[in-house]
Amino acid sequence: RVIEEKLPAIRSEEEKVRFERQKAWCCSTLPEPAICGISRIWVFSMMRRKKIASRMIECLRSNFIYGSYLSKEEIAFSDPTPDGKLFATQYCGTGQFLVYNFINGQNST
Repeated sequence: RVIEEKLPAIRSEEEKVRFERQKAWCCSTLPEPAICGISRIWVFSMMRRKKIASRMIECLRSNFIYGSYLSKEEIAFSDPTPDGKLFATQYCGTGQFLVYNFINGQNST
């Protein structure tokens, strides 16, 4: 899970977006279960902010398991880009969305 950091006093939405794109982010070391991991979502830059990625995830959530609908808490995102982090935060309604990586999931022998 992403560890949410408190934002400094920011006046405009543009300043908030600029701050979010520039800051580093950290994740909890405690694993949490997820049913589905999203590796990548790519939308052409000129078509972003038109709910295309949100509609793709809604389709995934309603069709991933027959007869079931995944909650937003059952989805994990791969290491997101700054824009991806903004998307996941907005889509999940929290800055503490689930993320995954392949390194921690491998068993060492």
